[in-house]
Amino acid sequence: EADVENALYYARSTSVDKDYLLRRCDLGELARDAVKSRARSLIEAHVAVDLAGLEGEKGLWAYCDPKWMTFILGQLIDNAVRYRAVPERDGRQARLCFSASVEGTGSAEERVVLHVADNGCGISEADLGRIFERGFTGTNGRTHERSTGMGLYLVRTLCEKMGLAVGARSAAGIGTTIDIAFPRERSRAV
Repeated sequence: EADVENALYYARSTSVDKDYLLRRCDLGELARDAVKSRARSLIEAHVAVDLAGLEGEKGLWAYCDPKWMTFILGQLIDNAVRYRAVPERDGRQARLCFSASVEGTGSAEERVVLHVADNGCGISEADLGRIFERGFTGTNGRTHERSTGMGLYLVRTLCEKMGLAVGARSAAGIGTTIDIAFPRERSRAV
């Protein structure tokens, strides 16, 4: 089912401008929806989810298409499950944490940055610069099942179509954080 969903989003990614509607969205609500959509795989993989970084904060809203954002967050959750920490091997429980910060408060460059962090196997420094390339699977993709190299490519493509910036920070053996930056003004999010 996830592979079919990826194929459909990939097929539509070239004409996303015809299939999205930017609106003001609550980032906590989007993260909760994405977690609910992947609840089964998170539970089966024993991944603890922490949404506390999005709770109780005011102003954690941004302009995006909620359907596309839920798909994007779903891809990040799928990766966190696939490349999760395994207690018997890594000595730690698998975790996925969502948080956000506001940067440039009060300036024309004000933006909200959503951070999606896991404590999985991480990405090698040699691979980190290529993870958003279409079809790139890297070292982890060759050692884990079902890697297609399309998930993060779609994440980047869809973010760019909505005027969002996306980046990654990672350390092998420690975990990965994906950061998605949303402009606070609607006119800059197109």
